Amino acid sequence: NAIQEEVLQPYREYEHKLYEYEQALIEAVEKHYPFSETLQGEIKEYQQYLGLRDEDIAAIEQRILAPKQAEYERQQEAERFKREEELAEYQEQLRQQEEDKKRRQQEQEAQQRLQREQEEVNKRTEEYKYKVQRYREEFIIIVQAKYPLNEFVRNKLKDFQQLLGLNDEDVAQIEKPILDEKQVEEQDKLQRRRRQQYQNEPRSIEREKYEEGFRQKHKL
Repeated sequence: NAIQEEVLQPYREYEHKLYEYEQALIEAVEKHYPFSETLQGEIKEYQQYLGLRDEDIAAIEQRILAPKQAEYERQQEAERFKREEELAEYQEQLRQQEEDKKRRQQEQEAQQRLQREQEEVNKRTEEYKYKVQRYREEFIIIVQAKYPLNEFVRNKLKDFQQLLGLNDEDVAQIEKPILDEKQVEEQDKLQRRRRQQYQNEPRSIEREKYEEGFRQKHKL
């Protein structure tokens, strides 16, 4: 038995060293994995202290480190996937923000363009109103002074029309009510002159007939 114990003693010491190394490796893995360079150096020093070769501890490391490495790789893959999702979400947010910014800019530009167009329309409208008013005022003055209008006056009005940039339709609409009113005014003047003329002439049968007809026509 003593001889058998002496023969088995080295194997028992070897098994004990493997057990000590395994426990140390388990403890190190529980603290931090993957190993830092410092921790990896300490484990290597402990292996050398125990007198274990790399081939002695290969099975232990495979049994302990392989599952931990697989778990670590899964975690890394999950984290990578999460980062990619976050990056994709962030890029989508940036894209959406850029599209919103572009849309707002387009809307603002469209609004500004519409505003400029409306201002231009208003400006042209005011200019048109001013030109129409200028022609109306000038035409009223001329009609009061030079009615009926002769060719010379018409030519001067045509020049003024072209200077203002008014077309014939514009001018016709301006002139018609003024000429109609002037025509009625002239007819009234003519009627008054005729009545005055008849009042100043000696009474006659023809005059009496005219006055009677005039009274009946105007219901005087």
